[in-house]
Amino acid sequence: MVIAPKNRLELVSYWRRARTVSACAFQGESVTNTLTGVLLAAAAGLNAFLPILGLALADRFTHYVDLPQPYSIISSIGGIVILLALVTIELIADKIPRFDHINDLINSPIRPAAGMFLMMAAVSGKGEIHEVVAMFIGLLVAGSVHVYKAVSRTRITVATNGLANPMVSLIEDGIAGMTTLLAIVVPWVGLVFAIPAGIGLGWIYRKTSGPNNLNKQPDTMGGEALVVTGVAVGRKPKRAVGRRTRSSGPPSVQPESPDA
Repeated sequence: MVIAPKNRLELVSYWRRARTVSACAFQGESVTNTLTGVLLAAAAGLNAFLPILGLALADRFTHYVDLPQPYSIISSIGGIVILLALVTIELIADKIPRFDHINDLINSPIRPAAGMFLMMAAVSGKGEIHEVVAMFIGLLVAGSVHVYKAVSRTRITVATNGLANPMVSLIEDGIAGMTTLLAIVVPWVGLVFAIPAGIGLGWIYRKTSGPNNLNKQPDTMGGEALVVTGVAVGRKPKRAVGRRTRSSGPPSVQPESPDA
């Protein structure tokens, strides 16, 4: 039986209690803080600054996130402006073939560090796991996703001459953005989304990268070397044969010298 609130003050109290229970795990009422951090770290492996920006916006404008110090610095006005600029730069750079590899190289230390930050921010002060353990989990998750992405994108560039890179980058950004949103609002739904999304992204990587022929590239030495190799393979070297000069007239006879 549901007991109705007797007055308006009691109704407001019930509403606040219900909102607290339904809030994100950042409020500390459940063990999903760790799950939230893992999902954000995985998204950081695809795009370092997009999940940090999502977390900063959620901390500043919603009740889902309440970041403690010093992590709340990202939700300041200056922090949000800087994050917006960094996200814009990475979104554009990741769509340009071959330049995206430079972007991946620059982000090699940044994405694992972003995963560490997000994981530690998710569990800070919640008592679920130690922050040092969270730091290593975030480093491992974000670093693994980043390495898999960087290697796969290199193969895609070789197989498609960079034509498939913008499409694949859009898919990566969509997965990172949706994972960030679900990790903050409903982490368990985010887990249900992230597993098939990761499998699907791996399938896209395999389909667009073609066969694994990074170690076998016969045409990387240039067309001229390829022609020479094709002529030389399977044939024995010819033995040099000297030609004899032919004279048009009869052979000359040396006259015998008279005896002295």
